[in-house]
Amino acid sequence: MPKIVNSWNEWDPLKRVIVGRPEGTNIPASELAWQHDLPEGGYPLPRYGPFPEEIVAAANQQMDYFVSVLEKRRSWSGG
Repeated sequence: MPKIVNSWNEWDPLKRVIVGRPEGTNIPASELAWQHDLPEGGYPLPRYGPFPEEIVAAANQQMDYFVSVLEKRRSWSGG
């Protein structure tokens, strides 16, 4: 049986943190609900499909930093 991660309240210490990766993410087809998140100047319309490599690389750098912050936090708490 696969392990399931549950969250019952917001006060208990975390046992696991799942961090996703940006590889393979795509620009969704144009939709009004998403357009506020477009970079300044946007993408040429109708642009959708894989994100440009420079955006994926920048996201990877941010995710790596976030993971390092989480790992430092774990060592502070004795986990």
